[in-house]
Amino acid sequence: MIFYYGKINISIEPFNEIPDIIHYKMMAEASPGFNPEVSRNFGYRILSPWIVGILPMNTDLGFYLLTILIALMIPIFLLRFLILYGLKENTAFFITILFMLNKYTYGFAIWDFYDINDLVTHLLILLFFIALKKENFLYISIILIIGVLNRETILFAVPAGLIYYWFKERSPKKTYQLIAATIPSVIILTGIRTFIITESSSGGGLAHSFGKLHFDDTNKIFKPGTYYRIIINTFLPLALIPAVFFKEKIKFFKEHSYFFIFVIIYFFSCFIAGDNERLFAPVFPVFYFLVGYILEQKEFLTKKNKNILLILTVLALPHHFYSRFPLPDRQLTMIFSLATLLLVTLYSIYTRIYSNKSGDRS
Repeated sequence: MIFYYGKINISIEPFNEIPDIIHYKMMAEASPGFNPEVSRNFGYRILSPWIVGILPMNTDLGFYLLTILIALMIPIFLLRFLILYGLKENTAFFITILFMLNKYTYGFAIWDFYDINDLVTHLLILLFFIALKKENFLYISIILIIGVLNRETILFAVPAGLIYYWFKERSPKKTYQLIAATIPSVIILTGIRTFIITESSSGGGLAHSFGKLHFDDTNKIFKPGTYYRIIINTFLPLALIPAVFFKEKIKFFKEHSYFFIFVIIYFFSCFIAGDNERLFAPVFPVFYFLVGYILEQKEFLTKKNKNILLILTVLALPHHFYSRFPLPDRQLTMIFSLATLLLVTLYSIYTRIYSNKSGDRS
C-alpha cells in the first residue's frame, strides 16, 4: 500500500505552493534551531521537522523515510489496539487490512509525506488508548509529551481517558493519576507557545500563539458538503455501515461512552481549519473498532462477505489528486467513491434483513 499511494511531487504545481510543505521544510532546514518566519499555524509542531533536520540526509528523503517508518508501525499497533479492546484476532486482522485500504485516513497521509505529524498523531492515539487500557500512566505521560511536541491535538484524547476511568472503571484514583500524567505535556505545550516566536518577531507569548485558533471563516459549518466530507468521505466505502446497523452502534457506544466523547471532540475540531478528512481521520481507531464490533455482532464475517467488502474497498481506492496511479479527473473519483459506498451500504442492508429473518426463524 505504501508503494501504491506513492509520494507527492513537490517540484510541480500546485504541490510546490502548499504552505504546509514550505513551512515544515523551512523548520527542518533550521533544525536544531528555529526559523522565526514560519507561520504560527505550523511553527509549534516541532518534533518531526527537528528529527528530519538532524538526520544525515537531504530534507525530502528524511521526511519520506520517517513517514514510511511510522506508516509501517500504525497497522501493527492498530491490530494490537483492536484485540486489546475485545475483537477476535481474525476480525482485527481483517479490519486492519480495510484500514490500510482507506485512501483518506492512511493513503493521503503517506502520499503527503511532509505532513508527517498526521501519521505521528495517529500512532500516538493508538499508543495512548493501549496505555490507557493497561493503566500505564508513565507511558501515557510520555506519549502526551511527545504528542504536544508533534501536534497539540493529541490532548483531545485526554477527556476520553477521564471518562473511561471515572465512569467505566469507576476509579477516582486512576482519574486523578491520568490528570497528573497530563500535566507535564500541558506545561510543555504552554512553554512552546510562550517562548517560540513565529511569523518573524511580530509578537510573542501565549495569547499571540493562539491568535489564529478560531472557527473556520469560510462558513463551512453551514455547507452540507462539509458533513459529507467529514462523515462519509473520511471512511469510504464503509462509512454508512454504522448507520445501517444502528442498534449495534448504540450498543457499542453505551459500552464505550469514552470513545463517543473522543469522536465528538474531533468532530467539532473540524471547524477550526479547512481539511475536513484530515481533521477527522484521527478517530479511525474508534470507527474501525465499531465496524469490527458490528461485523462480529451480526456474524457477518463469512468468507463470502469478507471478500465482497474487500473487493469493494479496493475499488474505492482510486483518486484523481494523489497516489502513484491517479485518475484523470475528479468526476471519476466521485463515481468510484459513490458507487462503492452505495454497494457496501446496500449489501449491509441486505445482510441485516437476512440475519433478522434467520433470527426470527430460529
